[in-house]
Amino acid sequence: MLVVAKEYVKEIAEIRKLYDTAEQDLKTVGREQNVLIVAGVNQCRYAGQHLSRALAATEHETVVEELAAANRHLRRAVYDINDAAIQFYLGEIEAFKKRFPINLSQHIPAYGNVMSAVVAAKEHIEEASQQNHGNRETLYDQVREDISALRTARNTLVAHESDCYASLRSANRARLTAWAAVAVSLLSGLALFLLRLL
Repeated sequence: MLVVAKEYVKEIAEIRKLYDTAEQDLKTVGREQNVLIVAGVNQCRYAGQHLSRALAATEHETVVEELAAANRHLRRAVYDINDAAIQFYLGEIEAFKKRFPINLSQHIPAYGNVMSAVVAAKEHIEEASQQNHGNRETLYDQVREDISALRTARNTLVAHESDCYASLRSANRARLTAWAAVAVSLLSGLALFLLRLL
């Protein structure tokens, strides 16, 4: 069994913490959309390559370099996953609103609260981004709850999608009926006008 030298325990512990964070974020986001996690998975793969090189190394400098590289890749995995999640959830929420140009509050209970939570999360993410411009690790620690709120909002909207489609179809039928009535009226008026001319 391979035993890590005591001088590397701190680095290995931090790498383990970062790996656990990246893995949890991958699992959470991966449930929503597998495409989002590709960059994060690749970063974890790269970290694994560096860890295997560190374990196989015989020189102190090589071990330190490889552990530092693994650490960087795992940090990047956390950033990539969370960036992708924020963009995905915000994009999905906006797309949902555009897809259903109806009064969504009639079909989604507490729609106002859902959208208030989205606005609050978005504002907090923007504020935290400005405050932590140079420190993404702190940023993502501060916005985890916001990402969760965006996920919850998106899932709430998706849960009511079939009701919204039914309402949209009904609204479209009503518009079509109204336009058909206008068209019939115009054609009737035109026919009467032409009959008078004859």
